[in-house]
Amino acid sequence: MGYNVYKDDKLARVSEMRGQNASREHRRLEEEVRRDFAAVRRGEELVVTDRGKPVARIVPLDTDDVEPELAELIALGMVRPRKTREPLPKSFWTDPLAETTIDLTELIREDRDAR
Repeated sequence: MGYNVYKDDKLARVSEMRGQNASREHRRLEEEVRRDFAAVRRGEELVVTDRGKPVARIVPLDTDDVEPELAELIALGMVRPRKTREPLPKSFWTDPLAETTIDLTELIREDRDAR
């Protein structure tokens, strides 16, 4: 479901509960999440906390300027929209890449093996 970060310690309490109480608490949490995301759809900002400390913000997405395929990837959390509408600086396209001694192929292999 993906709400475990969103509702931090409340979900931990739900997992410890058994029977009807757990089911009732889970339904209540789902209702809270739906209500909070409805507020985001209306334009409000949601701050996500972990043990009372802010860790993320959920803000409304301006989908008017986003292609449907990109909007879907954004909704799935696979890509993030740009923070600015300004075009990338020309240097982004023309400057040489930074030199590195990191073997990217080996780095990718290590990442895959860790999964």
